[in-house]
Amino acid sequence: MVIMAVQKLCLGTVQFGFDYGISNRDGKVSSDEVKRILRCAFDNRIGWLDTACNYGDSEKIVGGHIQDDMDFKISSKSMSFPTIPPDFDEFVGQYERYIENSFSDLGCDNLEVYDFRDLGKVLNAYGDHVVEWITSLKKQGKIKKIGASIYSEEEINEILSFMNVDVIQAPVSVLDQRLVERGALKKLKDRNIEVHVRSIFLQGLIFMNPQNLPTFFEPIATQLQNTHSLLEAHNLSPLEASLNFVLSCPDIDKVIVGVTNERELLEIINITKAPLREDVDWQNFKLNDAYYLNPVNWN
Repeated sequence: MVIMAVQKLCLGTVQFGFDYGISNRDGKVSSDEVKRILRCAFDNRIGWLDTACNYGDSEKIVGGHIQDDMDFKISSKSMSFPTIPPDFDEFVGQYERYIENSFSDLGCDNLEVYDFRDLGKVLNAYGDHVVEWITSLKKQGKIKKIGASIYSEEEINEILSFMNVDVIQAPVSVLDQRLVERGALKKLKDRNIEVHVRSIFLQGLIFMNPQNLPTFFEPIATQLQNTHSLLEAHNLSPLEASLNFVLSCPDIDKVIVGVTNERELLEIINITKAPLREDVDWQNFKLNDAYYLNPVNWN
């Protein structure tokens, strides 16, 4: 059971590429620390890395620091498409450049998963042409599993109306339980689609003292204070609560965790070695304001 919990973890690498996270005080991870984090992850049976072409120079750093004995599976993501290119060939050309650049930076010729951003919008624009092109990437062996990086249940439904992907990557946390509550993750599992979850710390919001939040978060300060009171009552740290919630969800296959140093990663690994808390009603910890659950809206 311990090994299974650790093997659910996937190391996120956005902090390798730039200063990321509302509670991050360390900034971008140094080159030496990246080496230590990768070694620690691999030696502790964390076999997956998650990156993206727009995580600064994260892909290049990952590619340059993976040692020969480290057999990581890597998932990467495309850029977003705020505006869909009007020409299908132009769209394909842009996406293929993203993929080839990822191969070059990571030093590989295929990826375990490639998560397409804005896939629902693209499918609405080009329909079966996109399905055929994506399928061809798998047939060529460039991508083993086709994924979609989404933000909402509406995006999931939009994508599945056109095609079954292999993986859905979605934001889920003890603060943001919407996809769990609505049965969206179970629906994916019923269709044999892997579920990878990100933003399990909501960019570090759960770690922050509610009394020291930026003024932007004042409308939810009381909710966050209640959450921290519950943590104290259950003798849980924010990190323990965050990990226990997602690891206890049966429909989640991979949990993406980002760290800024080896110590943080070891702390996460040690928590996965402890039995999951079964005496906590996690629904009491959720935030109810959808606007503040999406970091895109944060100032």
